[in-house]
Amino acid sequence: MKEAEYKKLVKNLIYHDELYYEKADPVISDYEYDLLLRQAAEFERLHPGKFEPNSPTNRFADPLDAGFQKKA
Repeated sequence: MKEAEYKKLVKNLIYHDELYYEKADPVISDYEYDLLLRQAAEFERLHPGKFEPNSPTNRFADPLDAGFQKKA
């Protein structure tokens, strides 16, 4: 995969993240998304100097307890 294809892939993944997480209206299956994500991760593994900082492979989930009070 060339760098331009990788950058296009990252944009595509971000678009699908928005559809899935923000609009609850995915247009591809989880399996298809996972395949795309693996392609991005493989490119990043082989070319660490060309890593896009906004790549979904670099995403960290919010803490599950955010906004909740702890019970004793």
